[in-house]
Amino acid sequence: MNDLCISHPKDRLSWGIELLFYSEYFTFVWINALLIYVTGTNFLTDQFDEYLPADIHVIGKDIFVSAHSMYWPIMLHALRLEPKKFLAHGCWLVFDEKMLKSIGNVVAPLNRVSKLGANPVRYHLIRELTVEQDL
Repeated sequence: MNDLCISHPKDRLSWGIELLFYSEYFTFVWINALLIYVTGTNFLTDQFDEYLPADIHVIGKDIFVSAHSMYWPIMLHALRLEPKKFLAHGCWLVFDEKMLKSIGNVVAPLNRVSKLGANPVRYHLIRELTVEQDL
């Protein structure tokens, strides 16, 4: 495995979080995710230990596989925050095609949440989730 660079040049990718110390580069999205993960759980308070490390992380198997399978777990391990388990879920299928924003076959969950409420939508998604195969 090669070293992990935490940034990429703007001319290679047009989006990201600009590095404060070098405006021609964006930070690697997983570094930003880690900061959100830690600060979102009140890192400097007693609540931090209540939430981290997590018992389980649910991750998408098809979303940047190297990040989900290597970078994210390694970063959590380095901070002694690795969860007890990782669960990689399959892809949601719509009319036998993988759901993708790029082809426009996505379902907008917030529309369902506004009609049904968050807990019924969460329950449905978890109930219908299959981890052995794509949905």
